[in-house]
Amino acid sequence: MKHPTLIRRTALPVAVVCLLASTTLSAAPAPTRAEVASVRYSRSQAAGLESRLPRPGTEVRILLTHGESDWRAMDIGSSQVTAFTDGNGDNLAITDANDIGAVPAGVQPIDSIVSPDGQKAVLTIWGGGIPANGVDDIKIVGSAAIFCGPAEEMTADRAGIRVTGGETFNVQPFRVVTSRGDGRIEFELRYLKSAAFIREVSISTPAGKLASVGTVIQESSGQEWVWKGDFLLPLRGEKVDLTVSYLPIERVDTIPFDLTVGLAFGTPPSNPVLRWLKKLL
Repeated sequence: MKHPTLIRRTALPVAVVCLLASTTLSAAPAPTRAEVASVRYSRSQAAGLESRLPRPGTEVRILLTHGESDWRAMDIGSSQVTAFTDGNGDNLAITDANDIGAVPAGVQPIDSIVSPDGQKAVLTIWGGGIPANGVDDIKIVGSAAIFCGPAEEMTADRAGIRVTGGETFNVQPFRVVTSRGDGRIEFELRYLKSAAFIREVSISTPAGKLASVGTVIQESSGQEWVWKGDFLLPLRGEKVDLTVSYLPIERVDTIPFDLTVGLAFGTPPSNPVLRWLKKLL
């Protein structure tokens, strides 16, 4: 009588199965996140302490993170705040006017930045209103727009330009228009916001760089960006060299946020900043 043939089935060890699975599945990139990094508010401002205290109103800083490293600069013109309220639903997005001038509510361009490693960004939002007494939280809704592209700067330049004001010429990808003022000349660069983000504009003569005067303005309108800067007027008949350092832009990321944050300070009268101010005065 013949015995039936036994067939031995050998299972793969668990460690081997896990190793095979890990070689076939790629790690998913870290998701984009938006979370409140800080909240501060102040009811009043004491003259002479502007540099030590936040201006009256409420400020929220939102930390944005993602799994890549190609964020380069905030697109302030496309970032927006659709709701900024306290727990009672009262609007905090109020434009404030004081001795310094009007301060518009919403995204604050100077304090909204991208980290050098291209992985993080901070969107700073401010409004002239403060939370009502007794409320426990603040709600903020909107979206942040961030320019994305390679980290390496590029340059566009043109040498030997005679500028007296009123010239128009191209320095790809920029269209340049000049105008003359009192002892100064303004350079206006227009370009598609999907093409570049300007880091620096320099105007040079054989004697060296022309000094920048006044405030540099960089703003967006639709799909176009405008950079404006004033420089000292060159000597009569002197030619200048224009150099633009910029980051090439490949796309714009839009990160929506709908956040509610509790107030760690309780109510405005118990704000530690105001207690410190009372002791100081």
